[in-house]
Amino acid sequence: MTFPRCTLRYNGSSVVSCSTELTGDDRPSNDRQTATITVGPLDAACVSIRAPRGTLDSNTIVTPACTVRNNSVTAQSIPAGMKVGTFYGRTATTPRIGPGIKCYLTFPPCTLKVTATQVVSCSTLLTSDARPANDKKTDSVIVTESLFEPPPHDGTVPGEAVAKDGISIDPSPLASGLAALRYCLPRAGAAAVNIYNVAGQSVMAQTLAVGRSGVVNLDMRRLSSGVYVVKFRSGDLVATKKLVVQRH
Repeated sequence: MTFPRCTLRYNGSSVVSCSTELTGDDRPSNDRQTATITVGPLDAACVSIRAPRGTLDSNTIVTPACTVRNNSVTAQSIPAGMKVGTFYGRTATTPRIGPGIKCYLTFPPCTLKVTATQVVSCSTLLTSDARPANDKKTDSVIVTESLFEPPPHDGTVPGEAVAKDGISIDPSPLASGLAALRYCLPRAGAAAVNIYNVAGQSVMAQTLAVGRSGVVNLDMRRLSSGVYVVKFRSGDLVATKKLVVQRH
């Protein structure tokens, strides 16, 4: 049996009861059932901007990312919008996440073409959000002239030059969870990133589709303190860099 719709307007716990109302009912003890419902505000918050931040080279291809949290009392899929300067604006939506759960959300890649300090902002876009004050976070990224020499127009780069200057990693030492791997390649294509510990054991492997130059954010939260070797392979290019992880 259903009843006319009800709009739940008040936050907090409420008692819900239902009773049969049969005239002359011989067993009134089984006429009534009760339950409790908790009503809370519909709310999503942008907790932090994860990328882009800091200082990056011009023409870097970065995957914008943020962390959002579901502050509602029910599971929600949370849409969000990311802006970088005046040249980038995209949206993305989290999978359905439970109350109080945080989610790392990524957006389509962005090429940092304008050399200047760019404002980065991210806002949750949940319809009927009861607390808009916590929807938005802002940060900035400094876009500088590229430290890499651009590949020549014919698409060829001397092998030794690429092997020497093809990648860089920062920060190193690394204390947080993300490391930025910058690369410059003779041509776009597939790339493989492998990370080895001092014993030569592979502790992380990732396959990527990359442009001729850009940046990849590597999630290093699983790695403990120590010294690692990052090996980057794309076509004929094989480059390695040392990475120091220092957990506090």
